[in-house]
Amino acid sequence: MRRLLLALAATLTACGSEDVQLTLTVNPVAEFTNQATLEVTGIVARSPAKETVVTVVVSGGISQVTDSLPSAGVFSLSVELHENQENQLAVSAFDDTGATATAVVLAIVHDDVGPQVVTQTPTDQSDGVLLDTSIEVQFGEPLTGSGPDPRLVLLHNFNPVPGTSSLSGDSRVLSFVPDAPLAPNSVYELVFQDFTDEFGNPAGSETNACFVTTAEGFANVLQLDEQPEDLYESGDPSPGPGLRPVNLTEARFAADAGVFYGVVRFASNRAFAADDDNSGVVLLEIDEDQDPGTGFTSIKDVVFPADVFPDLVSGIKVEYLVGIEPNPNLGGAAYVGRYIAEGEFNVIEAFAPGICGRFYGFHSNELLPAMLDATFDYTLLAIADGSEGFYFDPAPQAGNYSLDLSGLPIPSPSAVRLLEGGRTFKHRTFTAVKRH
Repeated sequence: MRRLLLALAATLTACGSEDVQLTLTVNPVAEFTNQATLEVTGIVARSPAKETVVTVVVSGGISQVTDSLPSAGVFSLSVELHENQENQLAVSAFDDTGATATAVVLAIVHDDVGPQVVTQTPTDQSDGVLLDTSIEVQFGEPLTGSGPDPRLVLLHNFNPVPGTSSLSGDSRVLSFVPDAPLAPNSVYELVFQDFTDEFGNPAGSETNACFVTTAEGFANVLQLDEQPEDLYESGDPSPGPGLRPVNLTEARFAADAGVFYGVVRFASNRAFAADDDNSGVVLLEIDEDQDPGTGFTSIKDVVFPADVFPDLVSGIKVEYLVGIEPNPNLGGAAYVGRYIAEGEFNVIEAFAPGICGRFYGFHSNELLPAMLDATFDYTLLAIADGSEGFYFDPAPQAGNYSLDLSGLPIPSPSAVRLLEGGRTFKHRTFTAVKRH
């Protein structure tokens, strides 16, 4: 409960033949505030009354402020406070005859920092989290609900996970219990909704966290090489220093109950953004029937043509493309598409990828129905897509993958739907130069 300072009055009799009293009354103020300034208001009264200038002074903030009244009356001063500390403010008054009032001292604590996380399970950006893990976050101060629905929200690719959020008796620990086990090989994000501390400071986005669940038992992890000499550039052979290498270090594919889950990891944190010098783009192309005589040319083979990069040719024709990149035609969402011609594909599914530091995660309900044998060839290409050009990391160049779907139901291929009637998009055209 906030304590209010009671209105204070101080009087002092000035020396001289006239018995003068200057009375200073300061209105109550809250002991705590998260505002940068504080309004100090009150009344000065002089007895006996006289037409004289009365000056009110407030010191102890960032700078001293004054208010001159043509005679005794109401004053209002805006004081800038020192941030996140106790401010001792002294309010005093005097007139031009020499009469003074004893200073009134106010103690106000400024606090504009939201609740801070002390411990968290799982820890932020942790990998390999078990599917039945407990989700719990402890804060360093009590939380207060500040909106219609205060709770801890767990997101999977930006979709809320059904479950129960609860706050401990001391209001410091938030817990979330999902209604069902978490999905394997997936990125999850924790968001604190409608919570503040007791002074009204929100639990801001900097307290949000994310983690990646385990793929163990669902798929093997593909460890990729991370050699700087594997980096390629296109366009300007000398792009600016803001464009950073991409270095894809890991890829995982998993399946559970007819859903395809993918996670890729970079060597450093990446943003999901178009034309940003720290953005990461991943293109996963899948050859569902593993027949080099069917399908269409891989984007990787377009970027690295055989006559220039014979060692990077995949030799795989592809039917599906998963573009983990912001597509402006889809409102910035990522997508799954099926090729219909060379360099053209129909978007059959759009999704918002989960982003967790170095990790990009996605899941698709549309890929597995087409791959009934759950075995496919693939090419995987990572790109740093920046304002000054592109960097490509061709590792891994290509591979074969088998998903263990024994005993798991697979939806019928007829369940595949086309978004907006199957919109058709064309790729960008790349010119590639090997980096030396």
